[in-house]
Amino acid sequence: MSPIDDELRSLLHARADVLTPAADPLGGVERRARRMRRNRVAASVVGTAVAVAAIAVAVPALVAGRGGDDSTQFATQLPSPASTQSVLSTAALDPRHPWAYRGDPAVLRNGNLETFQRDWGVKHPGSVLTPLFGQVYEPSGQREVAFVATGSGEDRWGFVTSSEGGSAFPVDESLAAGATVLMAALPGDEVRRLLVLAAPTTGQIAYAADGQTFRDYPGVDAGVAFVPLEGDTSHAVVRVLDGDGDLDHPVFEGPIPTGAGSGTVPTSVPSASPDASAPAEVTSAPGLAARYAFVPGSPWAYRGATQDGTGDIVSADGKAFMGSHVQSAPEQDTPLYVAHLSATTDVAVVLHARTDGDYVSFTAHDGNGTHQVVTEPTSGEDILSAYVPLDDKHGLLIAVVSDQAGNVVLQTGSRAEVGGSRTAGIWDWAPAADPQARLAAFAKGDIEPYASQPAN
Repeated sequence: MSPIDDELRSLLHARADVLTPAADPLGGVERRARRMRRNRVAASVVGTAVAVAAIAVAVPALVAGRGGDDSTQFATQLPSPASTQSVLSTAALDPRHPWAYRGDPAVLRNGNLETFQRDWGVKHPGSVLTPLFGQVYEPSGQREVAFVATGSGEDRWGFVTSSEGGSAFPVDESLAAGATVLMAALPGDEVRRLLVLAAPTTGQIAYAADGQTFRDYPGVDAGVAFVPLEGDTSHAVVRVLDGDGDLDHPVFEGPIPTGAGSGTVPTSVPSASPDASAPAEVTSAPGLAARYAFVPGSPWAYRGATQDGTGDIVSADGKAFMGSHVQSAPEQDTPLYVAHLSATTDVAVVLHARTDGDYVSFTAHDGNGTHQVVTEPTSGEDILSAYVPLDDKHGLLIAVVSDQAGNVVLQTGSRAEVGGSRTAGIWDWAPAADPQARLAAFAKGDIEPYASQPAN
């Protein structure tokens, strides 16, 4: 070996003594492999937690470890019962934490809300209402508000309108637990309208009159729509979507309230009965209804044909009544309404005050004889009415309201028909003509009736 080789070897050894030994390459690869495995495990666990609990609780944190090694730290939290509740529960109305108010806030100002609360408190002492929706109904110019009420031992919901007679409550119902939609049939301009009120977070509101063919309604605000109740609604269905952009899992899909539907069409004509009862009446304005109510001891004033020309029909009415009430001694007969329909047909509505009770007879006399239906009115009725069959196919629908009222009309389909007089009416009718038809009584200047009832 030459002196040059010895010098080179000595120089390299000296240099090696002052250098730090290189890291083991295989050890570095092994550590990196362990780190990659741990990262994959952490990502897998976090991904599973997201899929099951629908929330990301913590993101894995990577921290430098000993000797270049890394340790992964992450935390997971089991979902609480509230986080696993159905989406539908968020759409339910909690009367203690009600839905946000929608509509026109001006409806609640100028003491209106206080007035609604005061009048509601008369009906339900201790109950406090919370508005859910309010608007001014354009056809009538009246303020109307949907609300939920608590504090009287029972949760309720209702609908209030303003009128010259004070607050009217066409809707006053118990609130079902977990209700996701509130529905009620309300008076309308030409036909009744169905209020559909849901949470402001819900989606499209749709209506199917036949129960299958749905039509979307844009609504007047989020979760609020008014649907016109036209035609046969006995199979009508409402659907309210959850707002996620598809048609699955609606928050509600079901029939409209029973009272809003037209129901079944009767297949037979009712016969005249001396013990007939008046149809169920709906009073939407208690103040006006009390003012215009029928009181047998202080009957409404007579209206109709000139009284000195009513002798024949009043006599025919009395004879028919005594034939069906022979046990009743006559005391006083008070004609309320008489009309001459033609040269051969007369109609009379007469109050018969007897020792055993008060009766109101509805009598039509024509060439085929005398046809009479007798009812026993109760104090407080707003509309006295009866269907008087003339044969097995058709007859006359007769109605009388207070002589101080505005008018009485027959609401059928999209029409409102007067019956010949402002506060009394006669309509050529048949039981199957329109099973949804109603008689409605109005105060002077009001577009909303203060009372209504099915036409019978």
